[in-house]
Amino acid sequence: MTSPTTDAKIAATSPKPAPAREDRVAATAADSAKPASVSGAASKPDVTDVRHPIRKVAKIATGDLVYLYDCAVRDISAKGARIGVQHPTAIPDKIFLVFLTNQLVREARVNTRTENEIDVSFVGAPKWLDMHREEATPATERAVSLTLIDD
Repeated sequence: MTSPTTDAKIAATSPKPAPAREDRVAATAADSAKPASVSGAASKPDVTDVRHPIRKVAKIATGDLVYLYDCAVRDISAKGARIGVQHPTAIPDKIFLVFLTNQLVREARVNTRTENEIDVSFVGAPKWLDMHREEATPATERAVSLTLIDD
């Protein structure tokens, strides 16, 4: 038989069982719902801002979707994207990122520019395109009018 102090030592050195997966997920969700500390302590990274590598062709539209630039989305998250462009200085600070394959549009603000890339933060919720193809005229081979649809 062991003494009470030996039992306490064994209990103190025994590894605790890992919490069940559901408990870990609930704890993570609860931690992310807590407001950031006022003291300025570092908080956990926001999982919605984790960038995922992607290779997707898109268009950059300005204003009321009149002028389009070709671009390549290199990584993306729920909050922003890194976009490859030929002339980053020609891109205005406020843009629309248009994915023609799934007709998705994200309004965005340019954060940084490098030699051949821009980094953007998304503004607001995603929107969808309503594309109307018009008959070709002698002046244009193909005309497309774009309209945004709110969810």
